[in-house]
This record gives sequence, C-alpha cells and structure tokens, in this order.
Amino acid sequence: MDTSPLLQAEQASTGQSVENKKIVDLPLNGRDFVQLVALTPGATTAGTTYETQSSNVLINGQRSTKTTSTIDGVMNVDQLFQGFPISPSVDVIEEFRVQSGNFSADQGMGPSNVSVRLKSGTNSLHGTAYEFLRNNDMDARNFFQPAVSPLKRNQFGGSAGGPIRRDKLFWFAGYEGTRQNSGNDYSITVPSAAQRQGDFSGLPPITDPLTGKPFLYNVIPQDRINQVAAFFMPFLPLPSSGTQYIYSPPSTVQADQTSGRVDYYLNNSNRLFGGYTFNQRTLFEPDPGPKNGGLIRRGRSQRANINWNKTISPTVMNTLSLGWSRFKNVMTPSIGGTNYTVQSGLQGFDETSARFPGFPSIFINNYQGIDGFDWDPLINPTDNRQVLDDFSIIHGGHQIRVGTDLRRFMWSSQSATVGRGDISYSGDYTGDGWADFLLGYPIYAFRQYPQSNYNQLTFNYAFYGQDDWRVTPNLTVNLGLRYEYDTWPVDTRNQLTIFYPAAGKFVVAHKHGQLPDLAAQPLAALAWNLFGNLMTTAESVNLPNRTLRFPDKNNWAPRLGLAYRPPFLKNTVFRMGYGVFYELMNGNNYSNITATSIPWIISQGVSNTLPVPTLDNQHLFAPFSAPGAATPSIQPIIYNPRSRVPYVQEWNVAIQRQLGRSTSLEVAYVGNKGTKLETNVPFNRPLPGPGDVDPRRPFPNLTEGYEVANIASSIYHSLQVKLEKQYSNGLSLITSYTLAKSIDDTSSDYGSGYQDEYNLRLERAVSNFDYRQRLSVGYIYDLPFGKGKRLSPANPALQYIVSGWEASGIVTLQSGAPFTITSGRDVANTGSGPQRPDRIASGRLDHPTIDKWLDTSAFVLNAPYTWGNSGRNILYTDGLQVWDASLLRNFSIREGMRLQLRGEFFNVLNHPDFGTPVRNFSSGNFGKVFGTRNAPRIGQVALKFIF
Repeated sequence: MDTSPLLQAEQASTGQSVENKKIVDLPLNGRDFVQLVALTPGATTAGTTYETQSSNVLINGQRSTKTTSTIDGVMNVDQLFQGFPISPSVDVIEEFRVQSGNFSADQGMGPSNVSVRLKSGTNSLHGTAYEFLRNNDMDARNFFQPAVSPLKRNQFGGSAGGPIRRDKLFWFAGYEGTRQNSGNDYSITVPSAAQRQGDFSGLPPITDPLTGKPFLYNVIPQDRINQVAAFFMPFLPLPSSGTQYIYSPPSTVQADQTSGRVDYYLNNSNRLFGGYTFNQRTLFEPDPGPKNGGLIRRGRSQRANINWNKTISPTVMNTLSLGWSRFKNVMTPSIGGTNYTVQSGLQGFDETSARFPGFPSIFINNYQGIDGFDWDPLINPTDNRQVLDDFSIIHGGHQIRVGTDLRRFMWSSQSATVGRGDISYSGDYTGDGWADFLLGYPIYAFRQYPQSNYNQLTFNYAFYGQDDWRVTPNLTVNLGLRYEYDTWPVDTRNQLTIFYPAAGKFVVAHKHGQLPDLAAQPLAALAWNLFGNLMTTAESVNLPNRTLRFPDKNNWAPRLGLAYRPPFLKNTVFRMGYGVFYELMNGNNYSNITATSIPWIISQGVSNTLPVPTLDNQHLFAPFSAPGAATPSIQPIIYNPRSRVPYVQEWNVAIQRQLGRSTSLEVAYVGNKGTKLETNVPFNRPLPGPGDVDPRRPFPNLTEGYEVANIASSIYHSLQVKLEKQYSNGLSLITSYTLAKSIDDTSSDYGSGYQDEYNLRLERAVSNFDYRQRLSVGYIYDLPFGKGKRLSPANPALQYIVSGWEASGIVTLQSGAPFTITSGRDVANTGSGPQRPDRIASGRLDHPTIDKWLDTSAFVLNAPYTWGNSGRNILYTDGLQVWDASLLRNFSIREGMRLQLRGEFFNVLNHPDFGTPVRNFSSGNFGKVFGTRNAPRIGQVALKFIF
C-alpha cells in the first residue's frame, strides 16, 4: 500500500514518487527502474549512455547529461561521461523519487534528480528469489529484417533481509545476474559488385577530378583504383537486398550486481545505516561490418555510504553522510594486433598506430565505411568522494535546515586516441563518395599520437540554507539559498593546454616558476621541439598556471516556493515556485583540453584542396621526426579563461485536487531557461569562398579546431497533467500527459553540427528532444476474481483457477523527434563537416512512407561558396506507440509466502515506430527509412518466490 500523502501541500516542487509495488510489478524491459522515470510528467528516456550503458533520462527539456541521481542520499553519477553507473535491482529498491523542478536548496548540481532509497531489514525475515527467461520463440521479427533475431536471456537473483538483533540491528542484501546472447538488426548501405570494380553504369555520372570531365562509360579504369581501396575492399560486404547489406550478428551481455545495507538503532537518539553496491558488466557489441569484429566494454561500478542520524532534541536533528563511488570503464576493439592502417598503404601512421594497431576509421559519404573504434582501447577509472551534513531545527512554524555538500572527483585516462587515423571521402571530387574512395582522394585526414595516463582532480563545494515556513495552517512558503563553487580541474602533472587566440599560441600549464613537465607523455619533448614556436607558458600570458582558467565564484542559487490550501476549496492545493540550478560540467569536455593538445598529444589534420585534389592516400602526413612534420596543421582547442558555470532558471505553477480517498489530479505549467550551457563551437573555420582552405583560415598554420564554450541557451514551456491513483481496491494508476516545446541552439554538451561559427543564431531551433506531446499510463490491476473478491465462483476448483491474477502495463504515446537535412558536400569550401542544402519548400508530407518520408524535391544544392538556407531540426520522425503488458498469477503457499508466475511482453502489439530517414541530400537513399526506433515484440516469462 502506498502511504505517501496524495496532496503535496508543503512544497512547491514538481516530481513523482514511485513505491515498491509499482517498481516490482510493472513490466520493465531489463528490470531497469529508470524506465519508470518516464511516468513523470515532462520526463522521458531515450537510449542509453555510450560509456555507462545506463538509460538516458530527459526531464523538462534539459539534456540527459544534467540529470543527477542519488542512492540513499549519496551521488550516483559518472561525472566524466554522465549517466547513472549503478542501477540497483528493482528487488532491493524501496522507493524512488523524481525531483523535476524547484526542489529545496539541499539539492543541487543539476536541475533534476532521481533519488533512490534502498530497502532495509525488519524484525522478520523477508525476501525474494526469481528468474526471468527470454528467447526468440516469444519474439517478433524486426520490420526490416527477414527473420526473428536470435535471443536468449536469463536474469536471475534474489534478495533477503531480517534482524541481526531484534529492534536494534538489521540487514538486507540482494544479488542479480544477467546472461544474454542476442542478435542485432543492421541494415547498411554498401556498393554493388559493379561499383567495387569502378563500374557506375546506370548511376549518376561521376567526374574525373584530374580532368574535370566525366569518366568514359561512367567507369573508373582499373589502373586508377588506389591500393588503399583495394586493400580494404575485402573487409566491406556485398549487398544482400538492393543497396543494403542486412546482418544480425550476436551481441553478449554478462552482468552481476549485488547490494547490501545494515541499519543500527543505537538508541532513541542515534541511528546508523550503511550500504554497499557492486555492479560488473561485460558487453560485446558487434560492428555492422561482418569482418570488423566489434567492441568489448567492461564496466565496474561500486558505491558505499555511511549515514548517522542524530536526534539532539525533539526539534533538532543532524544527519551526517559519507559517500564513495568508483566507476571503471574499459573499451577494447575485439580485433587488434594487426596494423591494417600501415599495411593498406595509408601514409603517415607508422608511429601513431604502432602501440595500438588495428583498423583506421574510414568514412565514405552515403556508404558504410570501416569503424576504427577511435580512442579504443580506452581506460577511464573515476573516483568520487562526498561528505554531506544536514542540520535541521523546528521553531514555531519554521522548519530550518542548513548544511553542506562537499565532493572530490578524480578521474584518469589512457587511450589509443585517433592513432590509427580518420580518413574521410566525401564525394566532392567525383560526385560519389565511393568513387572518391576508389581513387584514393580523401577530403580530410586526421591523426593523433596515443595517450599515456593522465589524472585530473576537481572539487565541488556547496552550502545551503532552507526555511519551510508554515505561515498559516493553509499556507507554506519555501525559502532557500544555495551556494556552489566548482573548482576547475587540475592534472597531477599539469597536462593542460588551451589555444589562446589573444596570444596566437597554445598556453601550457605548469608548476609555478617551472617549465611544463615534458616527461608526462612520451611525445611531449619532441612536440615541444617541433612546435615550440606555437607554445608558451601560462604565467607568460598571465593565466592561472595550473587551471588556465579563472575561478567562477558567483554561483548563488535562490529557491522560492509557495503552497496554499484554500479553506474554501477543500482538498485543493495551489503551488508555485522559482529556482536557480547550477549544472555539473561535463568531465569529458574538461578532458578535451588535456587529451588533444600539444605538447601532450599531437593532433594533426589535413584538408585536401578543391576542386582538384593535391593529396592522396600515399601523401598525407610526414613522420614526426621528418623536417616536414610540422606542415600538416595542428588542431587548436580553446576554452575561455573566464568561463562561467552553466545554470538553469526554473519556474512552475500547479493546481492539485484530491478526488476521493486515493486519487488526485494535478495540472501544472512548467518552464525553464538554460543559460551559458555547454557546447563545442567550430574554431578557425574560414568563410565560404574559392581557393585552398587552409590559407584562408584566421590562423593559417592551424587546422580547424573547436572551442569548448559555455555560451549555449535553451527555453522550455510545458503543460503537464497528472492523474494518480494510489494502490487501493486492487488498482494503482499513474497517467501523465505533457504538451511542451523545447528550443535551443544545441542539444548536446559537445555541440551539434554548427555551420557558420560567426553566426551561431542560425542554429536556433527546436531541441533534438522536442517531443511535442507525450502520454504515459502505468497501471496495476488485481483482477476481481476469486476468493474474497467481488466475483467469486461458488465452485472451489474454479475459484482456485481464477484467483490471484494481476494485470499491469505501461502505455506510451509520444510525438516524433526532429531531424536536420544535410547536403553531404563541402559546397561552402570551408573544409568543414555537416553542411545543409537550400530549402525551397516545407519538405513535409501528409502521408509519409518508409520509401519517401519527406518531400525530397523541397531541397536543392546551394550555390558554390555559400551556406544552405535549410534550418536545423525542421522535420520530424515517426512517433512512438508502445504498450508493455504483464500478466501474473500469485499462488499462496502459506501465510507470508507465495509463488508468482508472470508473463511479460514489451511492445505487445508489435507496432514498428520508424526511425530517422536518410538525411543526406547527396545520398541515393535520401528520404528513405531503414530502421525502427523501438524493438519488435519481446516476450519473457518469470518465476518468483516471495516470502
């Protein structure tokens, strides 16, 4: 039974609490409780984080990287890559709450928080044991696949808790294991057998870049096919259906997790509890190319906490919490040891690929290339330590809390970087990306020297005061103020560099009065000798010598809320609130100014010339020790030394009405505005125009780089409606509806395809996650049949058969996501990546199909040396319609002991929600859809023992 109050009459915040019955009884794909966050108005989940493999949580138009999480009050966030590194088994969770706006000042470092409370032991022994089983016999095939993908999954475990000493000392623990072998549904565009031989007969004409004339008969002569193309061709498959190669390779998952908690009631004034959680996961993800192996991910997460609650007097209490968490992420290509990069004949990678040999990354416009798994092997351990103290006092109508939240975050890394190289073939020379590849004319090439270990350290200091003032029995005012100070990271050996445009040099960190520690990386001394004219020390340009950035100490976060329960409107509450919330910075963005700049790492790129190439695969980079090594440009990465910490202003107005004893209806307006948000902006990109690219750059001796900039902004407005029925009379229900609009100039901490670095307003559009409408319904219903129910057959046998049944499910209806059309060509001649064509009509179709999702005639190639006028995120994908359903039967064994048999189907109606169409204007498949956003119907059965 849910015992939380229906009416929220003392806080102005918005959010949702989910108690244990919903957590364990609702159908959850993978038994991941985070999916239940999507039952909160304004919230949704979208995919998983790349590194932690946890569900992305998007709340109220904010990026998923800015949603924080706590377990028993201690932070559960990987500050390097974001995401929730620990997802406890649902059988050890007592309750979780989504705080989605204007919560009190004791919470911060993000605009939304998912807090989890683990189960405690009691005076009686209680627990569970279970196994959930899946295989493809219960599944449907993917819409685009010829057969059902193979699947076998076993998820098993149990939990138990009880007394160590009655009324004093209790324990609770749980374990869960997962073993999975499943097929992946890939459909990739590959060249035909004729195209592999250079024969483009029947296809649009291709041009010889050396003569400017079409190839005779549209065929590339055999003696013109470059040796690199010939070498890699056997690694690329032939089409199996039209232009597509359909492939379902197996992936494997082996995961184990365990949690434990001990509670100790010393006396009436002191309570201690502590917990430990351990997660370990090994995942193999196959590449869409059958001969490219795949990626092995190994993740290990741990957390521990100790909490001491001290009751000083009936009105005074103090809570001290100590927390620690550690996450280690290791990613390794499954195929390595052979230096395909050097063997192919690609020039300039002998030194950079020697330590971690393997495939290069080859990008072929409109075709599947080869994934070289840039940066892998990658090893990233992180360590987070936290001290929290909360002192509270009740005085009259005031409940006052003051406290502090102190965190130390440390991470390190070592990786292959882009040592095996990135080579891009755009089609700008011949009109076709594959033809450019065959001729060996890349539009761009990039290399980096591998990275040895570096370590960074940062501190987060927060102090707060909160007064929940009950002015009258019907009016409560929430007043709070929080101060946060986040130090900029320092490296243990000062391996930090930024490009400083004011000086025109790379500024290198160092100890006071000393030169940089050039022994920190293998190539640093050589880089200092090669590019010393491009570098200077921090002190010489009056920047902080270790951080290279001045501290931002102006981070005050006020909170103001009001909850009013009018005496003339019984069971009705009016709430409103406003608050400022500072965000944790993306640790990986921090790392970019360490991991990719000289002298610690040499990052070099080279752009080919247009319209006639002057570089080919055999003439890209000179050896580092050669006289010409400094000719290919160094990549600059800049960071404003006076950057501010990103922040969000949130506001809400809500009306909540209780309907009967167990039901409430809430209608709210929720809005927010993000300021100084993180993004990566192109830097050193020339203006559109004719001629070679590099000489036209603002800094001609450097290639295109980027600025890690806190300059983005966002705005979000929404109508949110929630109908909730707490579990009573056999029924529990949460229905949430959101009508919203989210606008920003980028939806990612890393930026999203800026065209013109001198006019960033061109990127202002609806967010990537602008899901305009969303309806979610979660229900649990004890069927009214059997003994003690409304419909009870007189026949004992029939009564036994129909007793104990429960139906539950989650229904989700959601609008489509916006997407952007790209031209696939460097029409502006800036050496840059994504560009957009001209738009001459809306591009929308009233009745889109998978063969024509958009009006392709609405887009034309823009004039040479111009940016296209087509905007960002102008069209929408298919919406989402998913019904996950469960039916279970409880068999009573004896009092307090039962056996539960359940069957669950995810996407039970097998409704395909189509994914993003091919957005590349230059592709022959432009506007076609080749995948789905959701999985086909998946079924599983389970047996669970509950005592």
